[in-house]
Amino acid sequence: MIKKLLKSFIPYLILLIGIFSLVIFLDNYARKISEAPTIVVLSTDSNYDDETNILYLADDNTTSEKDSKIKSDTSFTLAIMFYREKNFDQSKDMFLQLKLKYPDNESLNNYLGLISLREQNFYEAQNYFTKSILHDSLYYAGYINLALVSSKLHQNKIAEKHYLKAIKIIPTNPKAYLNLGILYNRIENWNAGIEVLKKSIELSSGDLKSKSHCYFGIALLNKEDTITALDNFNLAIEYKPDYILPRIQIALLSRGDEKKENELLKILRLNPKSFQANYYLGELYANNKNYSKAEFHLRKALEKNIDDENSLELLSSVLISQERFQEAELIAKGFSVYDTLPQSYFQQARIASKRGEINNAITLYLLALEKSDGDYPEALLNLAILYKQNDNIQEAINAYQQAIKIKNNYATAYFNLAYLYSEREEQEKAIFNYKKAIEFDSKSGKSWYNLSIIYEKKKEFELAIECLNNAIKADPTYLKALSSLGVLYAKLGNYEQAIETYKTLIFHYPNYSRGYYNLGLAYSKLDLYAEAIESYSKVIEIDPENIKAKTNIGVLYARIDNIDLAIKTFEDAIDMEVTNHELRYNLALQYEKANRLTDAIYQFSKAIQLKKDYIKAYDKLIDLYNLTNDKTNANIIHYKKLKLRPNNKDLYAIGKKLYEDGEYRYALEALEAVLAENYKLNWTNYWIGMIYMDTNEIDKSISYFEKTQNIDSNHKFAFYRLGQCFEIKGQVNQANVYFNKLLDLDPDFKIVHKKKSKIQIN
Repeated sequence: MIKKLLKSFIPYLILLIGIFSLVIFLDNYARKISEAPTIVVLSTDSNYDDETNILYLADDNTTSEKDSKIKSDTSFTLAIMFYREKNFDQSKDMFLQLKLKYPDNESLNNYLGLISLREQNFYEAQNYFTKSILHDSLYYAGYINLALVSSKLHQNKIAEKHYLKAIKIIPTNPKAYLNLGILYNRIENWNAGIEVLKKSIELSSGDLKSKSHCYFGIALLNKEDTITALDNFNLAIEYKPDYILPRIQIALLSRGDEKKENELLKILRLNPKSFQANYYLGELYANNKNYSKAEFHLRKALEKNIDDENSLELLSSVLISQERFQEAELIAKGFSVYDTLPQSYFQQARIASKRGEINNAITLYLLALEKSDGDYPEALLNLAILYKQNDNIQEAINAYQQAIKIKNNYATAYFNLAYLYSEREEQEKAIFNYKKAIEFDSKSGKSWYNLSIIYEKKKEFELAIECLNNAIKADPTYLKALSSLGVLYAKLGNYEQAIETYKTLIFHYPNYSRGYYNLGLAYSKLDLYAEAIESYSKVIEIDPENIKAKTNIGVLYARIDNIDLAIKTFEDAIDMEVTNHELRYNLALQYEKANRLTDAIYQFSKAIQLKKDYIKAYDKLIDLYNLTNDKTNANIIHYKKLKLRPNNKDLYAIGKKLYEDGEYRYALEALEAVLAENYKLNWTNYWIGMIYMDTNEIDKSISYFEKTQNIDSNHKFAFYRLGQCFEIKGQVNQANVYFNKLLDLDPDFKIVHKKKSKIQIN
């Protein structure tokens, strides 16, 4: 749970791919789009405690001979007194003076390091602590504090090494175990955290035992052992009744944001200056995009602890979400007086990225990595996303892999890497990384969902269904998973399961019209028409402009032969979308059933006007014209259909019919199309000649008859029509030449002079 809180509270998410879209047609249920990678907006350091002294160890119990000398030095005693009274400037001056006298003393370096920490000069502190262990390789306090400052600088591996060294030196001191446990929790190494915190509980007492129980509970929460976690939070309170952090954790376990808010507000009433209560309220409000309240409580938290980096990060993110970049930059630079902390560069990189300054953001992330000695997996993840945006795919892969190497349980990095591989169609690698993401975050619905898409593409439908069910287990209200599961069941013909899934979806999303639409489709597949009509009617109630739902209602009324309601439904739909050819076609079918043939012909004709290649509308129109004995229009529509799907034999036949009907323009178009394909050249040329002869274009007519005669020198009708054409032109001698040739071929051919004859020819 805490893991989710840490990862999900920032509203600012940069999405690289596209957005969820469910496109539904009458015969197509949906198209799925995989979930896109998430950019990390904060480091995973959770603000567990504002009592930061628990992480410091100022040890003045020196034991060596040289330490005995400094211990008897009154200046040293006085410097420690000033330090404990928080007069850090005075104590620092005195410690620096003492260093001139005792240059190699580890205690002096340790105290100077602690003062540098309070001044946020982390690199200077790191230098002092390093010197302290160089002067004494068994100096326990130096290792503890060096581990602490390394953790502050996001050098988590180095911090872990120093804590382990401190434990090796003094295996019975609980502070090292506690600090190491906190570090493991911060980097989400829950198993390791649990083990060292057990040891801390065993060795500690009082406040330390209380804190150990609290952090142990936090680790257990993330291992989903809520009951034992609650027991430990209560034990923490028992050992330290005024300890706010375990009370905060108990409040955060409350179900629902409203309940969490109320519990946190109760804690604030007990302690209005509670750092944690203000911090987590700020987190809660930021997660719900209530930015004004989030900002108020985060600033209250910072009043208590002005240097808290997590509060600064979260406040910076809230400001970035509102595009208040200048204020966010000031917050980001507030991480360090020298502006050198990795977190500072990290936040500045986020601001640059939000502004679209990709190359600048890359530079800043690289600086964050440099300052953390490469131990900043969140910076690597964000860097990988920017490399991907710049099409530097291999660099992106390398950055993801490096983030995973540092933090091998980094579910987000595995998820993003899997997404990248899936985009590249390297599906086996994608599957491997999605499974790793699930291994470390079993409740990551997005990983299960995206995995289902890959399996569905591979036609491994049972695995796809299993993944979708797991996504829904992780989040019972996961809209895309519910919708996709219903779609997949329907695709496989399992309409009963599809219906149950859509009902669940609608329960969670009662105003999701597409859920009702898909439910209607599934009902109709089972011939449950009344239920389907009810579902589609709900779609229209939610989305009155939904033409598809109205069309489907009309289709269902038609199926149950309720012609009047079908007609009314389609007419209403056409009033909403006059250019919808399918609506017009469906309405025409109902008019035909009602024997309103003129209306049907009109609607089929409109459908063709709207969609020129709507073949089934042509077929219906031809049938209706034939039914009403309108052969000419039937032939014209038949010709227009043939133009879409040419067939020379049929075009030739329809060309002849159109000529006989006197539809010369269409007849000429049909026959010229046949001629272009060299089909029946002699007769095609002949009939084109006849068209020109009937339209008194005699010269063109002669040209085509001559072409006919050239192709077939014994074509009697070509000679006859040539004779007629020249007779019409008044060239009697030329006409007689062709008539005589005709008589030579067929002495019995009856020649009709000065008159065109239409002779039926097979």
